[in-house]
Amino acid sequence: MIDTVVLSIPKNMFTVLRPELFQPNCEPLLNYQNYRGRGLVKAIQNPSKQDVVEKNYKPRLTLENRPSKFGRSVTLRVEFSAPKLLWGNNFDELNGSDFLNVSLTLISKLGSMGVVVTLGQLWNVPVSAIHYSKNIILDDFTSVSMILDEIYKTDISYRLDSNTKDYRNEGHCIKFHANSHEIVFYDKLKDLEQASISEKRSIEKHNDCQMDIFQVLDKIKKPFEVLRMEIRLGNRQKIRHLLKSLAVDKELTFANLFNISLAKKVLKYYWEKIDDGIAFFQINAKSPIDLIEAIKKRHPNIKYGQLLKILGLITLIQEVGVRRTRGVLGFTKNGSCGWYRLKKDLKEINDLKTMDKYHSISKISHALNEFTPLRLSDYELNLNKM
Repeated sequence: MIDTVVLSIPKNMFTVLRPELFQPNCEPLLNYQNYRGRGLVKAIQNPSKQDVVEKNYKPRLTLENRPSKFGRSVTLRVEFSAPKLLWGNNFDELNGSDFLNVSLTLISKLGSMGVVVTLGQLWNVPVSAIHYSKNIILDDFTSVSMILDEIYKTDISYRLDSNTKDYRNEGHCIKFHANSHEIVFYDKLKDLEQASISEKRSIEKHNDCQMDIFQVLDKIKKPFEVLRMEIRLGNRQKIRHLLKSLAVDKELTFANLFNISLAKKVLKYYWEKIDDGIAFFQINAKSPIDLIEAIKKRHPNIKYGQLLKILGLITLIQEVGVRRTRGVLGFTKNGSCGWYRLKKDLKEINDLKTMDKYHSISKISHALNEFTPLRLSDYELNLNKM
């Protein structure tokens, strides 16, 4: 689904009626020539303290006057969470039919902030960053932390720097980070609990508007956990490159990128890369003797040296994960031939019996294939029937 969107609106597509609402007053910034010879100059307008108290969610605005190859340019950066804008929370997810309501609500909110944008202009505004996400319900005693632990061990490309400091909040979040994008998995309920203590402790920010969600969660039958997956695309170059990989030919406008079908493609694209790495964890290695016998039964002509190599590699990977295993063995560079020979050996025996804990991982694949928008009301207890 679609969550955070960052729009970069050029000067000819918006009008500022109340420049004094920006800090500082943005009227001088609207004139291209006032800052000739200077670098970036900006004014901001964020939700007021009263807005926060009243849970009146508003976008965050930054007006920028900067040098460009044509002299100077003026743009209005508008950052917002689409579901929070519409419903005040991002547990409930949007679908394609919500786009008009999101657009009209955004226009109304911008109007209250002294900025005028028409509907036609808004739909053609360039998008500079966008987050696609999915909330995945776990209602069968599967824990989010168990799934995160397995994801963390997977064979994620070394081109995606994973920072172990971001495996935090007692194992309730894992973040794979690169300069232009992030892949984030976290426990949505635990994160909201952290936010109720301090916003600095939570992965997601600007949670004030959705704290009332605890009243809804209390009415939901347990067990009930929520795993959240986010793909955060941080700039236009990355978005354009990803669309090319997905064979999608679209201009990077608000109307084009606010697309549920595209969101599904993006999330599945990244998840399939991760899920392929989890293949190592499908093999039942609880007993080394049983594993040896299973391999010999399926592959009776396997050499003992090969057998022991595979046994040791599977055991090590399942204990410490792929990335650490690669580091210990010295295969830290992309394209390491020795590592890919080992992977080939493992793929030849990946038809062995899978472990039970892998089936919890498959819930993510199922949720992304179904791609049904989450509505918390669907999980509320009907007290009249009890």
